Amino acid sequence: MKFLLIFILVFFNQVQSDSFLDGLLENMLGRIDINRIKALNINPICALQIEILINNKDILLKMYDASAKIPYSGMMDSGRMKLGNYDECIEIDHSINSIRILGKYCLAGLVIPDITNITNIDKYYKLATCIPDACSANELLTLANAFLFEGFPPIFIDDYCSTKETGKELSTGNIISMFAIFLITTIVIFSTIYDIYCQKINYKPAHPLSLAFSAVTNTKNILKVSQTPSGESIQIFNGFRAISVAWIISGHGIQIFANEVMPLENLDKLYTTMQSRASTYFFSGTLAVTTFFFMSGFLISYLYFKRKPKSWLAQLKTIPMLYIHRYIRLTSSLVMIYVIVLYIFEKLGSGPLWHSGCQSEINNCRKHGWSLFLYIQNYVNWDELCLIPLWYLSADMQLFLLAPLVLIPISLILTKPKGFKLAMMMLGMLNIIFVILNIGIRENFPETTKNDFDTHGRLTDFFIGMMMGIFMRFKKDQPFFGNMNNKSVINILIWIAVLISMFCLFLFYQDAVVKFNRTHRTLFYAFGRTIWAVGLSWMVYSCYHGYGGFINWFLCRPIFQVLGKLSYCMYLIHYLVLGHYSFSNRMQWYMSHYVEFNLFCGYYIETLLLSFIWSLFIESPILTIERYFFSRVKQEATEPKINVKNFKSTEA
Repeated sequence: MKFLLIFILVFFNQVQSDSFLDGLLENMLGRIDINRIKALNINPICALQIEILINNKDILLKMYDASAKIPYSGMMDSGRMKLGNYDECIEIDHSINSIRILGKYCLAGLVIPDITNITNIDKYYKLATCIPDACSANELLTLANAFLFEGFPPIFIDDYCSTKETGKELSTGNIISMFAIFLITTIVIFSTIYDIYCQKINYKPAHPLSLAFSAVTNTKNILKVSQTPSGESIQIFNGFRAISVAWIISGHGIQIFANEVMPLENLDKLYTTMQSRASTYFFSGTLAVTTFFFMSGFLISYLYFKRKPKSWLAQLKTIPMLYIHRYIRLTSSLVMIYVIVLYIFEKLGSGPLWHSGCQSEINNCRKHGWSLFLYIQNYVNWDELCLIPLWYLSADMQLFLLAPLVLIPISLILTKPKGFKLAMMMLGMLNIIFVILNIGIRENFPETTKNDFDTHGRLTDFFIGMMMGIFMRFKKDQPFFGNMNNKSVINILIWIAVLISMFCLFLFYQDAVVKFNRTHRTLFYAFGRTIWAVGLSWMVYSCYHGYGGFINWFLCRPIFQVLGKLSYCMYLIHYLVLGHYSFSNRMQWYMSHYVEFNLFCGYYIETLLLSFIWSLFIESPILTIERYFFSRVKQEATEPKINVKNFKSTEA
């Protein structure tokens, strides 16, 4: 350990005096015998590069200057990773005597244990180093053993190294992906030109699909706002979508700090900050996902019962097409995200964390791509997800596949006398069973609590939404509370109870994550998400009938119609925006709520702009094409809407 301390203080200390540094280097280099280096069992090119460095002190000084130093200010409080100067190291490129020397930046090239607890790997100091590109950690260790002292500690590593040439090569996948993007862009350009030409001469397009990729038509569709929405639409869902996506982006943004993706100056303070009440918005962000599950369950039942009743056999025949439609809807944009992660994203930036961060995501996606597109990765590889937010798509698809098992029996029950009341009772009992089931699984199988992305824990969120969707389909024109208005005592009392309950969930979600034991946390999740979904149900009911007051006014703002259309693209893209910024970061950050808010604004605006472009180029064209072909094969499109009386029978 004495030798290790001497090594740290002498060779890696921050030196302010140039003359002292020059003298130190002269002393060090004078001790190195070039012939002895050649005799060592190291890479010959590395040996030649070291020989050149010995005779070219300026290059060596530049490598030293680009490397992180220890000790440094704030070692006790800041993060234990120092990035050095990435660009200074990468820019080193010299050819001497036909030998090319590139600066190789290693993110954690030097790993030094905390002398107070050398067995704790979490306490290691990870210092970036700049070394010749032909040399590896083993060769540096060999040199240290030869010229410093025998038994030199293995503190050099080269797991996260890169040079200016790293990532420059193009694979077949890179070329094909770039060509595909070029092809799509070309189609969009020609489709847009054709659209403008048709409008100019007042000419009807030759084929409906000729305008599928038109930026003009798709922009109009995205920005189109309905001032007088139809009675079929649930307008506050647009507000739900827009706010939930913003909440998710905010939560994932601070997660970059919490997971130490970005090096921090105040790392120790971070954990104290995360446990303060002011950080509750981060932990409660999962309630935004509960909102999405609720809306998904609501809409599938609300739209399923839009058409007239059929026999159970006729309904079964429509299920495959229902699944295909859903799969295409989710997968069309997901495929392009997958392609970009694998073949494009790594070419779009650089930085100390860039290649290691990109490779981690690429490896997960390449390894588990099959489970991603089968929508099962939230169970199969929940600890190695291909882009963490995509777990939601797997859970949502699984719940969608289960939905017909409930919808078909419910449709048959609804045709019976007093069928509506019976259906509501059965769905209510089903949701109670799901709550008990979730608690039982987590309590009897503790290992399942490690997976935060399971579907069975979200059954209640989805099926309460489904229950409310059926209620609104058949009872939306019959206010449950008669002639109640938005100023009535009953309405105000219910709103107060709902808002207080949802606010308490928001406020104390942090305690469930940070302070509660496993049993209490399980109970809080099971009942808390249920209460949140019930609160959303009241908001939907009350706002639809005009009892929502300011909340209804706010959630139905026209801007939310536009943001709602972009919400799916924003959800898919936002993690790449966060990743691009964090992986290309070149400095230490000081975490605070203001800094997080500042970053959130940037994340949100960039995600919004990219989502708009993504919708123009990918989502809108695919939906137009899919709508065209489905309209040709789906006879149900011409069937009359449902007659509610067919379901009510003698119940009236």
